Amino acid sequence: MDSRILILTLSEWLGVVAVLMLAGLSPRLNVPPVGFKYPRREGIVALSLFGLILVTKSLLAAGALNAAIAENLRGGGLDARLLVAGLGLAPFLLALLIRRQPPRSAGWYAKALGGAVRVGLVLAALTIILRSKALTIFDGISPEEARSLLFLLGVCLAEETVFRGYIQLRLSSWWGGRWGLLAVALLSLAWEWPLLMATQQGIALNLALTALRFLLLGWIAQKSKHVIAPILYRAISEWLFLLR
Repeated sequence: MDSRILILTLSEWLGVVAVLMLAGLSPRLNVPPVGFKYPRREGIVALSLFGLILVTKSLLAAGALNAAIAENLRGGGLDARLLVAGLGLAPFLLALLIRRQPPRSAGWYAKALGGAVRVGLVLAALTIILRSKALTIFDGISPEEARSLLFLLGVCLAEETVFRGYIQLRLSSWWGGRWGLLAVALLSLAWEWPLLMATQQGIALNLALTALRFLLLGWIAQKSKHVIAPILYRAISEWLFLLR
């Protein structure tokens, strides 16, 4: 990662923090938090499901299940990432259905939706401006770039629902907001490990920046009370790296 990208990334994150500090004053985000009657039980279920999907992804990345998917995944292919994200989301959706828990227990809190969408769109717009990509987008995007955006939205929807929604809410209820946020960032880092290890240069820096990014995404979810804000912000942020 060159110094220019690093500076842009850090500037973007500072802008996100500033926007969230201001957004926190809005009454639209002042909604009651989601709670659980048995936090420890919920946390154990969340960690068990994470272990299941991590093993599945590790087997896929190692080529034990499908060599073509493994190669595509290690190369950062969006179709492989979407497939794995969808497979990762499935057990959590099944758990919600079996245990008869509402969508808000996975970060889809209807009362916070309107405010969270606004926060997500503002963060996405801020990212576009800070990356100087507004003119590029207005000049038109190719079908391949549009397809990449759709794939990234799918990836982020699945992964943010799992990590910043289902798991973070439960670990925060069990261990407290601060430790829950930190734990989910570490779990997310473990989930991203195959992609991070595919980078031959600057592994330590990539690990540090990725960990900070996951902490930021968790904080966005905490502040907005909904996963739609980190979904929109993360999808646009990752997509802008793909624009020419």
